[in-house]
Amino acid sequence: MTPVKQINGYTCFLACIESFLRDKGKPKTQADMIKELEQKALCDANGWVPFDKLGDACLALGIDLSDVPYQFPPNTMYADGSLLIGTHIPGNHVVRFCRQEGQDKIVVMDPSEGKLMIYDRTYLEPKNPEFHRIMLSKPLPAVAQDGPDQTDSLPLAFGRE
Repeated sequence: MTPVKQINGYTCFLACIESFLRDKGKPKTQADMIKELEQKALCDANGWVPFDKLGDACLALGIDLSDVPYQFPPNTMYADGSLLIGTHIPGNHVVRFCRQEGQDKIVVMDPSEGKLMIYDRTYLEPKNPEFHRIMLSKPLPAVAQDGPDQTDSLPLAFGRE
């Protein structure tokens, strides 16, 4: 997992997205994301994305975001770097899950520090955490604009003739 430091006190979410995109071979900086998202009213000039706009911001960046039920420790399937953990007390913060470290500890990429850190369950749970899974959006298949109907060449099925 690529550690990324947030560029100011408001870009923890964008730093997590930058880390994810780097790991997927599609790098985009926080500054570039701010320019793109601010034009669409999905973040402010500092790069702060409200929690209720995370999904729309992700879609604008080519990422699908879905809510995941909270579970500690997180399911090991999220060790692929696809889990974001949002916390709310005190203030809002987003980190990226890396792996489990024992029964009551996890390793996260914390953008406020720009490095991997260990979070203890007793530290995380009082912060009212939310889990969100991120994945690259799948591009839609190209649709032919002109020419023959592509279904004409498909084999017939279920007794159609």
